[in-house]
Amino acid sequence: TATLRPTRTPIPPPGAPFELLEQETICDESLPEGLLQVITLTANRRHIPGIELILLWAGGEEHFFTGFKPELGNGYADAIMLPNVLYNLRAADGGVLVTGLTPPTCQRVSGESYFGGIKVTLYRP
Repeated sequence: TATLRPTRTPIPPPGAPFELLEQETICDESLPEGLLQVITLTANRRHIPGIELILLWAGGEEHFFTGFKPELGNGYADAIMLPNVLYNLRAADGGVLVTGLTPPTCQRVSGESYFGGIKVTLYRP
């Protein structure tokens, strides 16, 4: 019998560029200060794992990926932002650049101030 020859597996084309679905301030004392939470979704609201995200600021950048905390969702990723620093966020494979991110000032129940976080939801139409 003849041995079958390998066939090429088509590589899926890159998806459409990400768009900003939602951005919200999070004041939750149980979360780390300055927490940036990012969720990547498809148009039908399914989480997208393995998306490289780039957090940029004056003099630096950090690359991080969705999918490393499946207990929070396969499309979830997070990073810590420092107070009084302006950040920009984008997906490595293109799309919207979310600008002007910085930890918000929140107030504890006791009246003391602390730095909250931001939750950004990106979707691929």
